[in-house]
Amino acid sequence: MDILSGFRSKCGVVITLSAFGISATSDIASAQRVACWEPDEQSCGAPGCFDVGLAWSGQPVGFALLENGSSQIVAYYNDKRQLVVTRNDGEGFNDRTVLPTRVGWDSHNRIVMAIGPSGRLHVSGNMHSTKVNYFESDGPDMIQSLRPLAIGEGNLFASGTYPEFYKNRHGDLFYLFRTGVASDGAYNLLAYDPASRHWNSQTDGPFLDFRGAGSPYILGPYQDSNGLYHIAWTIRAKRGAENNRDIFYARSTDLARWTDSKGNPLPIPIRLDMGEKVVDSPVGSGIVNGNIRMAFDNQDRPVIVFGKYTAKDTLGIFVSRLEDGRWRTVQAKDLGVLWKISGGGSVSKELRIQATKRAADGELVARYVLRQQSYQCMISNKDLTLQDCLHNQSSLPRGLMQVSKNRAGMTVQVALASTGQSPRYLLRWETLPYNRDKPRNVAPPPSKLQLFDLKYAKICHPATSG
Repeated sequence: MDILSGFRSKCGVVITLSAFGISATSDIASAQRVACWEPDEQSCGAPGCFDVGLAWSGQPVGFALLENGSSQIVAYYNDKRQLVVTRNDGEGFNDRTVLPTRVGWDSHNRIVMAIGPSGRLHVSGNMHSTKVNYFESDGPDMIQSLRPLAIGEGNLFASGTYPEFYKNRHGDLFYLFRTGVASDGAYNLLAYDPASRHWNSQTDGPFLDFRGAGSPYILGPYQDSNGLYHIAWTIRAKRGAENNRDIFYARSTDLARWTDSKGNPLPIPIRLDMGEKVVDSPVGSGIVNGNIRMAFDNQDRPVIVFGKYTAKDTLGIFVSRLEDGRWRTVQAKDLGVLWKISGGGSVSKELRIQATKRAADGELVARYVLRQQSYQCMISNKDLTLQDCLHNQSSLPRGLMQVSKNRAGMTVQVALASTGQSPRYLLRWETLPYNRDKPRNVAPPPSKLQLFDLKYAKICHPATSG
């Protein structure tokens, strides 16, 4: 059990003076002075808390947070809906630049960032079946030099969605995005050349291309300990989340040539219903993009965790593992609740499958959120069922996950930056809930955007009562 799950205080997180190197036997420490992280305060008044700015709060949309040495870089939409990039210079977020794009009411328009092998900052976002928005700086601490760049020409870059930067084990930088729309799309994978500052397609055009017949929704690429890349995807042929079907798989040594698990080459681009089928699941079976995750067990076998309906039409979590050249799929847990998945736009999810990780002992740990309640379970290495499930085992401070006073109806949003296996920094703001990407009659007031250094939380003590 993570000790943070037991924290409780009036302000959410208690900070004791040992955080500042003051001895527990000192006169000051004996007075039991504390500092609190209080989301309701007008400004941060405790160590480890930084005011970033005012954020757009009309709907959830992903912000980005990067750790770069001793500084942190944040990309967000401000109270005027502008895309802003700002850097903590050690004395607060005083260095910032406003980029020439504004977000609407679409929750798909997330922001992503990465620092490339040459130290330049790369930013992308505010795109949902619109032109590719991409910005590049002259260095990670030179955010004022960020400028929009066209990374390619033609139809491939005229319609972008779901941008993602990806770095392999060698530090090479890749850019993944979908072109087209939900029922008529393709995926493109570009590699960054730091010498020329150009993005080069790993294949001649998209590497997954279902245009005219549907659209893939991809997860990955994931890289195992042997350096192999793995991807999986589900298919949607019509608009509406209920129209997802099936899960397919492919692997690669270089992100350019792709094969099935037996090494049989796949034609590029990979077309509809090509690839290796992991799960045969028809339209309306409850598979939905965003609720599929991949990890590797202690033998480096790919394991796919996903949600769909059980035979009882309840929500279930299923696990597939590649074993001796074949995929074995089991119903790992019946969650016993109903959720009828349907419609377009950004959908509020009753079930959210989160990242599956391999623990220090080699066992896989699956995390999921069911109706706003978080769980973590061990995946049995023998039969793939979920076992020893723990409730509310989030490592995030409880107080920061609660909506501030006088902001009823809002929801808490976070972005994390990690050092090693554990989150180190937490970016926090509040928004109205999902509205299927439709405008509301009145825009809400902006939210405070704040950064919290979680190292200060680790010296707190779990509550003994209450």
